[in-house]
Amino acid sequence: MLFKITGQVVEEKSGQGLAGLIVKAYDKDLFYDDLLGYVDTDQDGNFQITYEGRDFQELFDRKPDIYLKIKSSDWQDIYSTEKNVRFEAGQVESFRVEIPEEGVNKMARLIVTAFSEDTIAAPGNRQPNYIIVSVTDINGVPVTGLGISDFKVDPMIVGPGGALVNIIDVRAGRLPGFYHINVLPIKKETWKQGVYIFAVAVEKGVHKGQTLATVLMD
Repeated sequence: MLFKITGQVVEEKSGQGLAGLIVKAYDKDLFYDDLLGYVDTDQDGNFQITYEGRDFQELFDRKPDIYLKIKSSDWQDIYSTEKNVRFEAGQVESFRVEIPEEGVNKMARLIVTAFSEDTIAAPGNRQPNYIIVSVTDINGVPVTGLGISDFKVDPMIVGPGGALVNIIDVRAGRLPGFYHINVLPIKKETWKQGVYIFAVAVEKGVHKGQTLATVLMD
């Protein structure tokens, strides 16, 4: 017989679904807890684990006593429902797991580095300025599949009279985890001569990282 555990992992404070976390389901036993299965949460924090009766059933154990462990993508412990075991669970069980702030703060961070170059951008024009970004997880594994919505660029320091910028394009590099970002001054503004220091932030689900990139616009 197949059993199913469904649910959603959310941030306690905001109710936002938390993507990219690992959910492990266990059957609580007297001496050794059986692992029923594990899965990653989707972009909305949803998950589904299926398992069979043989994964937990013993001589006197006809129904599972379920609890969940939530881990970051680098397998750090974030949260557990072990203090609230769901005894005598049915064939289908649903959970809503609310992660408190201290758990959210343990989530895997992204390692971000960036360099900027004014190859065609110059004072007085509106050509794109290039920012090349590398994004990996804490173990150095390249993070792929990022797009414009996953990046933010804010000029913390600009040339005299300079303006904020918009990201107009993000393209993945030939090597995984590298991205080419094009930025332009907002509205009809142009680049101004001087040093620009860009704050670059990356956010994919619960995974976040940031860095700085500098360019001399001349």
